[in-house]
Amino acid sequence: MQPLNSGDLIIEHSQRGPETIRLDWKGRSNARRPDEVINPFLSDVLAQARSGTAEIEMHFETLEYLNSSTVGVLVQFLHRARAGGVPLSFNYSPNVRWQKLSFEALRVFEQMDHRVRVIAVTGA
Repeated sequence: MQPLNSGDLIIEHSQRGPETIRLDWKGRSNARRPDEVINPFLSDVLAQARSGTAEIEMHFETLEYLNSSTVGVLVQFLHRARAGGVPLSFNYSPNVRWQKLSFEALRVFEQMDHRVRVIAVTGA
């Protein structure tokens, strides 16, 4: 699968064995309508995960900026992954203030479904 390159955002796709799909978010997600570009990419990743019963790890540790429109896309994707039974983790750097604020807010979903994890990665 090719990486997503859109404006200032890059999402690199890699697979660690058949059980884990890793997405590394880099650059800046600052598009006004990120759903138009990100949703088709994430739909392909979700289909791949469902066909191989893999979990999805999203890594944001090196992402420089994430706007609120992109947070909405992530929440929608989280619901789609949950509905499809696909385990999903959000990995972020707790040392970056905006990342801590954005991703700690997603912890409510951990309580709703054990397949959703929000992970603070120290040393990132």
